[in-house]
Amino acid sequence: MYTYPVIDQDLGSFSTKGKSVNIICRDYQYPDGDRVTIYVNGIPVVSNLTLEQRYQSFNIPLDEGVNEINIVALNQGTSGPNTAAFKIYNDAGMLISSNEWNLATGAKATIIVAKEK
Repeated sequence: MYTYPVIDQDLGSFSTKGKSVNIICRDYQYPDGDRVTIYVNGIPVVSNLTLEQRYQSFNIPLDEGVNEINIVALNQGTSGPNTAAFKIYNDAGMLISSNEWNLATGAKATIIVAKEK
């Protein structure tokens, strides 16, 4: 199997007055066992998620101030690389970030969401 370089991705920085964000994710190519963990401020909030062909949805509460959300590729499935598609919505249902990736095991995608008062 090809060894992919571990290169992190920056998904941008956003601000919201909302109390949460909704993250939906899936394996955008052939579902082959790709797994991820989603962290908020270093704490795992969705652990060892196997990505499927259909979108899976997770409501993530936000702390006041800066929230660093990291999506970490735990593996590369059976065909490599980790092929995840993510969309992040504010609590009003507006899309704030959307991305597809091809990540090596251990690489992460980061989005910063600042929760305003």
